[in-house]
Amino acid sequence: DALKGAALAGLTKIDAQLAAVNARAKEVNSTFSQMGSLLKQFLRYAIGYQTLYQAVNAVKALATNIADLQNQLLTIQAVTGSTDAEMVGLADTIKRVAVSSKFTVTEIAKATQVLAQAGVTAKEIGSTLDAVTKFATATGSSLETSADIITSFRSVYKDLSDSKIADQLAKAVNISKLSADDLQTILSLGAQTAKDYNLTSEQYLAAVTTLRNAGIKASTVATGLRQSITELFSLDTKAVTSLQKRYAEIGENVSESFIKQMFANFQRSDNPLVSVIGELKRIGFGGEGAL
Repeated sequence: DALKGAALAGLTKIDAQLAAVNARAKEVNSTFSQMGSLLKQFLRYAIGYQTLYQAVNAVKALATNIADLQNQLLTIQAVTGSTDAEMVGLADTIKRVAVSSKFTVTEIAKATQVLAQAGVTAKEIGSTLDAVTKFATATGSSLETSADIITSFRSVYKDLSDSKIADQLAKAVNISKLSADDLQTILSLGAQTAKDYNLTSEQYLAAVTTLRNAGIKASTVATGLRQSITELFSLDTKAVTSLQKRYAEIGENVSESFIKQMFANFQRSDNPLVSVIGELKRIGFGGEGAL
């Protein structure tokens, strides 16, 4: 009996301890449950605050972009002398290009300002801006740089459409070592000279890409090609004397005036550069610095 009594007392004590542990576990579970609820509530507010913060920033950015666009449009209007109605159409064009391209309204407005400052009228800006976007997308260049390149070329080769210009320039970049920055340098220094000596846009770009692919840097291509074109079609006295001597060596006796006129006439051919280089090769002038 004494043994049974001791065993019963032990079981009673264990039962009391289990009851205490169970009660404590419930308290802990309750605490964890409360903590979980608080955490969920905190995250809910945090996410809501972050969304609100992003929305506020988006509104601020939109307001800034609208203000920038307004300022740029005012500048464009002052440069072009456009009417309010023309400016409404221009703003619509900028928005249309923004929707259909990867560029922002601000980037497009800045490019439009470059076009306006280069003399592109409000009526022309729509088609020119499309060409600028086309070239920039094809070559990975900025819109402002592209606008400068397009306007430089269109001011020289005025018979070409803006779309045609964009196609020719993009092709020149994509088939050669030329970059948009290279073109910006080269065209600003040499395009007008090429046009003056009757080179078509494609003939000029072919010469430019050939020289650039040969590893010649852009600034040297620009100045070197311009100087070569001028000197080949407008021979100086030293060049005429050297050529006359060479003609005599191959049995062709021609006067200095004949030589000078013949080389000047090459610029009236279908491909002036090919014609003049072909004649130089025919008489044996092919080495570097021969002339």
